[in-house]
Amino acid sequence: VTLDHATGTSTAMDVPQLPKTWRYVTPANGPRADGSVELHVQRVPGGQFSSAVVRKTSPGDIVRLGAPMGDQLTLPAGEGRDLVLVAGGTGLAPLAAVIDQISHQWQNTGSGPQVELFHGARLPWNLYDHERLTALAGNPWLAYHPVVSYDPTYHGPRGPVGTAAAGHRPSAAGSRTARERRRQARFDRVAQTDVTLCRQDDLSGLR
Repeated sequence: VTLDHATGTSTAMDVPQLPKTWRYVTPANGPRADGSVELHVQRVPGGQFSSAVVRKTSPGDIVRLGAPMGDQLTLPAGEGRDLVLVAGGTGLAPLAAVIDQISHQWQNTGSGPQVELFHGARLPWNLYDHERLTALAGNPWLAYHPVVSYDPTYHGPRGPVGTAAAGHRPSAAGSRTARERRRQARFDRVAQTDVTLCRQDDLSGLR
């Protein structure tokens, strides 16, 4: 799939298995030289469109995309304000695109926003981008916090992802690393930080 789009914009999508049943999706990457896009679609029980995409599409199928639209999740080029990004389920997609843009900014300029990303899921295996985000969090500008709401055996943060983000504090002051102290400073500096929340069902009710 190729698309000329800006980070954070959405596009209507139509698949041959369910023709003329358009649904809005948001690419999970920033613009690429080859125009390719990554789309996150999770099957919703009883959802015709999501089931058709997940279970019936195959390589070589012709997928139609509409013109990109919307600017609520876009990040202006060169934006310097720190970010707290909170996502539930595939609501991660537009925020992953923002992180992709920021990653390129850091690579190209050596500077950019500091980012705290909270991604919530019902169960640990629903944290579908966990390995990539964990690796990306090796960069000093990104802190990644996976949150699980329905597994009492999970050893990380548990509960609604928004609650986990609001209540997050780094480790005790005496044992904090320099990086954790910088994170705490960002949370204490809320007026200088942009907070973006995106749930799975915020993506235009994809079913």
